[in-house]
Amino acid sequence: MYHIVIQVVTALLTHCQTAPSGTQLKAQGQRVEAQDKYTEAVQICPTYADGFYDLGVYYSENQQV
Repeated sequence: MYHIVIQVVTALLTHCQTAPSGTQLKAQGQRVEAQDKYTEAVQICPTYADGFYDLGVYYSENQQV
C-alpha cells in the first residue's frame, strides 16, 4: 500500500515540475504552449507557487490581466 502512495506522490511531484518546461517554451516563442504548461502545473499541484507566479508573469506580459 505504501509503495503505491509513494509512487503517486512521486508522480505528482514530478509533474509539478512542468513549469520549467513552460519557461523553456516561452523562451522559444511558443507562448500558447507555455501557457498550457503553466496552467497544467497549477491544476495538478495547486500549491505550486512557482507555477502560479510564472502564469501571472505570462498573463502580465501578454496583457491578459
